Amino acid sequence: MTLETFGPDLVPEDLCSDRITKIAIGDPAQVPAGEYAQLLLASLGLLQSVQDKFVFAKDARKVLEYVETGLVDAGFVYRTDAQHSGKVRVVPVPRDDLGCARAIILRHGFTLPAEDRA
Repeated sequence: MTLETFGPDLVPEDLCSDRITKIAIGDPAQVPAGEYAQLLLASLGLLQSVQDKFVFAKDARKVLEYVETGLVDAGFVYRTDAQHSGKVRVVPVPRDDLGCARAIILRHGFTLPAEDRA
């Protein structure tokens, strides 16, 4: 999962600023990437501050299109999708050890290796 933007460089915390007014994610009810984006934002402590800025898309490719055309200021897609576009910038998102990955894995009913369970 990666954050992408069409405009100037930013860091994830910039999503809370007034200069970012629209953030595209896949519709979490239909698109796993949308749920992953919400989990990532929650793990970074940003979800509550940015959820009113969400523009929901039917899939990750549509999120990419929204960012490429400037319809939104930023969006969350899989890194592999972002790499196919020459029109967006990929923003590094800090890893939270296993916090976000753990939430995604547990949400979908998988189990972690014994040494990763807390």
